[in-house]
Amino acid sequence: MNAMNKYITLAFLLFPLLLSAQPAEKTRNKSWNPDKGRYFFNKVFSWQYTDEMSEDADFRNGISIRIYVDEKTGTFLFTPEAYVNSGPMIDFVIADQKGNYLVGYSLEHGDFVYERLVLENMQKLRDKPETALDNFKAFFRKTGKQKVFGENRYGWPTFTGDEYKIVFPEMDEEPTVAHIAGIPYSFLPVYMFKHLAIEAQLPFHFDYSEMIPGNHILLSEYSENNGRKTALIFESLSDTEYYIDLKK
Repeated sequence: MNAMNKYITLAFLLFPLLLSAQPAEKTRNKSWNPDKGRYFFNKVFSWQYTDEMSEDADFRNGISIRIYVDEKTGTFLFTPEAYVNSGPMIDFVIADQKGNYLVGYSLEHGDFVYERLVLENMQKLRDKPETALDNFKAFFRKTGKQKVFGENRYGWPTFTGDEYKIVFPEMDEEPTVAHIAGIPYSFLPVYMFKHLAIEAQLPFHFDYSEMIPGNHILLSEYSENNGRKTALIFESLSDTEYYIDLKK
């Protein structure tokens, strides 16, 4: 095959991808206007979480945790798929990269209200990333091993996570093992969700805001206590279309 034929073949292969990407971008831009209460989320993170020490049989058998994101802005959406069996009156929580959280509630008689909360500590951590970096260097020991996470289905991305052992010198327990990978936006809105004073709480703590640099995703965490394991395993970052319109 000569150079011209190769070019033509490559062009035909890329053309459908470009066509599919353009409508997706238009859909997102048309549906994304936070100032008017319109949001659109194009990806969803999925983890499997198992806690064999839990009194809840569902947790012992393993549950799914799903968190949506708008990749362009790094804005996250938490629904009951994320906080599972907590916060029964909370429809959703939207969190941006600056520490602003929007919490939507369903009330009796079909009424809906929302409130805005601000985590000022998130901005402090963004302004001084050395806090998390210093703790990361102090307590995370890189093993040199790597593992690929995610499903490469329909072009979904996979992540290659570096393995670390989390070691606290004053504790005699077996170290927790975690896998971490870099991402193009901050994961602090997820890591700091636990700091919100609301009923909805993630079943897994994710509370690494001062331990892991913000632009890194926690892919897995594994620990054992008296032979019973607690494990978080990343499953996929899949395509989706999730709309929220506060006016409706």
